[in-house]
Amino acid sequence: MQELDDRTFLAERVQPIPGWLFDFAALRTMELLRWQGEQGITGSLLEIGVYCGRYFSLLLRSARRTGATVVGIDTFQLNSPALLREHMERALGGADFKLIEQPSTSLKAKNVLTVCGSRPRFISIDGSHAYDDVLWDLRLSESILAAGGVIAADDFISPECLGVNQAINDFLSRRKDLAPFAYFANKLFLCRRRMHRSYIELMEALVLADQTDIRALKFAEHRKVGRINCFTHFHGDELLVAG
Repeated sequence: MQELDDRTFLAERVQPIPGWLFDFAALRTMELLRWQGEQGITGSLLEIGVYCGRYFSLLLRSARRTGATVVGIDTFQLNSPALLREHMERALGGADFKLIEQPSTSLKAKNVLTVCGSRPRFISIDGSHAYDDVLWDLRLSESILAAGGVIAADDFISPECLGVNQAINDFLSRRKDLAPFAYFANKLFLCRRRMHRSYIELMEALVLADQTDIRALKFAEHRKVGRINCFTHFHGDELLVAG
């Protein structure tokens, strides 16, 4: 299947998949994944909490360019592996990926790395939203993330997901090796501390380059007035905020 541009892929292939994903987050994720490839940042791609695969399809699309392994972890209480594969087939015209059909909290780092085959360059956390489970997923992800990798934690600052908020704040308060660099459209993005400046500069450039989305337009307007209007400090690290 010929590769579509990002916006067409999003509209025609991703949006028909059941699930929840803001276009703004999807577009920035596709651009970030492409940048990783251009910079020679290698590794597998992992999602904890796949559901029907709306966000998962972005990882598979990126892996098609790089030949990376894609792994999904899910209990499949709300979906089935067979239905997930049907959605990915329609979105990508055939997709190769691995599934771990059990709770992430039952897994150790070595188990996940064995299936992934390499340290992930991108991890999406969107599984159980209970405090203990999210904290486990964050610790697991930090222990396996590639040196140049990124973690996208879903449903942060959501009143319906207070367990997610508490877990992320507790995790970051312990000043581990992960630093948040961007927040928008329900997702908090984190990276290794040594990559923080690179990723925050990348995300700023990507948002400013978007001349369509209302979040990007508002960000650009606020940026003209002053950096303080669209950047803040969160747990001691500079954080880009784009609505």
